[in-house]
Amino acid sequence: MLSVLGDWPVLGPAFFAVTVWLLWRRRTTAAAHWVGAAVTGLALVTSLGWLLEMPRPPEALLAPGFSFPSVPVTMATVVYGFFAVLVARELPGRRRGWPYVVAGMLIACVAFSRLYLGAHWFTDVLAGLMLGLAWITGLGIAYRRRVVRSFWVRPVSLVFFLCVGLSAAWFGPRQASFVLAQFDPPLVREPMDMPLWWSEGWQALPERRNRISGARSWPMNVEYGGELQRLVATLEAQGWQRLEAGGWEGLLRTMANDAAPDNLPVLPIAYEGRAEALLMARADAGGEALSVLRLWPAPYVLMPQRRPLWVGTVQTLHFNARLDLVSFWEAQPDDGLARGELLDSVSRGGLLEHAQVFRPESMLNVIRLREATPR
Repeated sequence: MLSVLGDWPVLGPAFFAVTVWLLWRRRTTAAAHWVGAAVTGLALVTSLGWLLEMPRPPEALLAPGFSFPSVPVTMATVVYGFFAVLVARELPGRRRGWPYVVAGMLIACVAFSRLYLGAHWFTDVLAGLMLGLAWITGLGIAYRRRVVRSFWVRPVSLVFFLCVGLSAAWFGPRQASFVLAQFDPPLVREPMDMPLWWSEGWQALPERRNRISGARSWPMNVEYGGELQRLVATLEAQGWQRLEAGGWEGLLRTMANDAAPDNLPVLPIAYEGRAEALLMARADAGGEALSVLRLWPAPYVLMPQRRPLWVGTVQTLHFNARLDLVSFWEAQPDDGLARGELLDSVSRGGLLEHAQVFRPESMLNVIRLREATPR
């Protein structure tokens, strides 16, 4: 959503509306500099992109265009930055700083979103910022020396930000899935023999979800080789339910006054930039705790049956309400209860083979599951 603030479907209408307003008010000098800022800025960044072929980040290999410098960051800097120059000149005293504060916040949103999506390297974003700032600084000095007539900035500011807000609200939700698909690299699974994984290959999989947090991060204590449908059918027969992870509505629900265990969704958790492929839960008798299983795709396919390999965690979540302000499902340390419930359910189902191994280096117990081999 933030990334669209630097795209032409958002910048274009705002640029066109301000141009029309300046020409209508006969502010030809301001209009000429405004048009020159955007047109020349686009020409500069496009020329540099064609001249300097820089490698793209791995996440952006499927996206069209070039990486260096970042076109959205450059054009956001030029459009928002030079509009701040136009407006700030007409404001008195200390109020002149506010247009630059607003422009800086919008540009920072675009720059952050491009880094977060993996669309650009940090140097691409930094180059876009420097190029845009250098251009509007020089042009802004020239504009301030040449302009004579002032104009009322409140109407044009209203027109500009109204166009930005409406365009972003219209274009953002419709573009979000397409943008995510562009920067979501395909999962490449390397082959691994099923017997090798079952005997010792499981040690190649991650021990914890977050390597930075160390022992405080979630343990990856479940590995499953097979199709998810078989695991889902086994667990559903034992009282587990497949959940749809809560989105924006679920996040807002955490702040509702009537939030309770029976209406508060389990929020999604990412691993290696991907949400869970499977989220299942079984509530305890009182409903105040959940045993939750999360699985993410592992970069391996088990041969010779070509069964996908999944890695995840099973844990206990307790319903927690803090000061009547926010409610959430809080993950508990691995005490073995959730693992015991999962093993019990799999044993009763009889459709999956299971084993539990111990990692001495991290002091973790890991459950391994696979589709039962026909006899």
